[in-house]
Amino acid sequence: MRHPAFGVSPDFKYSIDGTNRTIEVATTRLETILADSGIAFSLGLLFIVEDSYVDPEFGTGMVKLTPAHDLNDYNLGERQNLECNNILNEDGTINENAGPMFQGQKKSTAR
Repeated sequence: MRHPAFGVSPDFKYSIDGTNRTIEVATTRLETILADSGIAFSLGLLFIVEDSYVDPEFGTGMVKLTPAHDLNDYNLGERQNLECNNILNEDGTINENAGPMFQGQKKSTAR
């Protein structure tokens, strides 16, 4: 259970159709679960897209996408109209797009 300042938010698991997997979310309005039509999340601006590139039988059936740093991700990003966020300078250090905590570090150090 999560405990925000205004009360208790029960965790709820949505079933992923056709699998035995779930996605867990927290809500302040458990009584409205049956009217839900989607799931939103925020880690900056990330998007969940469906694409045939992902093998639903491998691992979790989900992959992270980094179009600026991987050719397969780039091609998928082009198909899905995703933003291409480059965080590397030509010398392999992290640039300002990654934020001040990592800026200037070698990518091996940032790992």
